[in-house]
Amino acid sequence: MERIIVNQYKKPKLNNPVLVGGLPGIGNVGKIAAEYLIEKLKMEKLADVFSQYLPPQVFIDDDSVVKLVRNSLYYKKFPKKNDLLVLVGDFQGTTQEGQYEMSYYILELAKTFNVSLVYTLGGYSTGKIVETPRVLGAVTNSELLPNLMDSGVVFPKGEPGGRHCRICRRDARPRKGAFRLQGCMPHGRNLRLLRRSKRRQGSSQSAEEPSWP
Repeated sequence: MERIIVNQYKKPKLNNPVLVGGLPGIGNVGKIAAEYLIEKLKMEKLADVFSQYLPPQVFIDDDSVVKLVRNSLYYKKFPKKNDLLVLVGDFQGTTQEGQYEMSYYILELAKTFNVSLVYTLGGYSTGKIVETPRVLGAVTNSELLPNLMDSGVVFPKGEPGGRHCRICRRDARPRKGAFRLQGCMPHGRNLRLLRRSKRRQGSSQSAEEPSWP
C-alpha cells in the first residue's frame, strides 16, 4: 500500500505560480486564511492528497456522503501576473515522518508547475493576552526580509515553527525561497479569561470577538 496518494485532476499551464499553504494548527489561523482565498477568488481544485499519515477518519457531508480526510491543492490564473496555488487540508500529518513525507510530496508536485515562491500561514499562541497584534515571520532567503519588514512582519529569534516550516525545507525549495507568517493570538484559556473579565466589568464589548489576526 502506498503511504501517500496524489489524485491530480487538472494540468493547467501556470505562470511562475506562488504557493500559499494554510493547514490546521493553532486557532486554525492558516486554514481559515487559505480557505478564504479559495472562496474569494473562486479557485479551482487541482489535486487531492490522501495518506496513511492522516487520521483514519471521514467527514459526512449534507447529502450523507462520506469524504476521506485529505490535503487539497487549488489554483487560480491571473493575466500577466504570477498565478496562485493554495494548499489546504483537514489535518496535518500525525507523525514526524508523516509531516516530512507529505511536505515533500506536495513540494514535488508544486515544482512541476515551476513554483517561484512559497508562503506558509499559521497561528502562534503567546500564552498571554495579546494587547498589540503581531505577525511573526521567518525566511529561507534574506533577500525576502526588506519587503516583509516594510509590511510590518516581525522577525524574533528562536520562535518555533511547525509543518509550515517543513514545507520550506531546503531540498525542495522554490527558486526565490520561502517564508512563513504566523499571527500572534492568546491561548484558548486566556481568551476565556479575557471574556469573563469583560463581563464582570460590564463592558459593552463583552459579546464581541477580540480583533486578533
